[in-house]
Amino acid sequence: MSGLRTGRPIARTAAWLENRNDKRQCVVLICERPITGTETGRTLATVVASEDGAMLADRGQTSAAMGFIKARLDRGTTVHADEAATWNDLHAHFDTRRVNHSVEYANADACVNHAESGFSRMRRAEQAAMLV
Repeated sequence: MSGLRTGRPIARTAAWLENRNDKRQCVVLICERPITGTETGRTLATVVASEDGAMLADRGQTSAAMGFIKARLDRGTTVHADEAATWNDLHAHFDTRRVNHSVEYANADACVNHAESGFSRMRRAEQAAMLV
């Protein structure tokens, strides 16, 4: 699973800086990994105001992203996530494996490439829509 902030401009011009509004949102993807080579995994998506659950966790609250995840995954699920502080709360609820993108894209324990691939397609679609 991973999160992507959307609504970003292609180029930050002076006009954009003057007229910007922070209506950006975060898309959270949960991608199921297939058990066998013949299956395809499902992908669940939601849009939340912010991926940042770290501040909420410090105050004893649950972010919308974490609420979405906990409502849809069984307690025994193994979750793969990146090193964003948002996902720290996952360790309390699931067997969690992490990958640090500043060091590697995947490792022997964790891989979030399915979600990152979905985000890549979303970014290309967003850019194409802005060019029209």
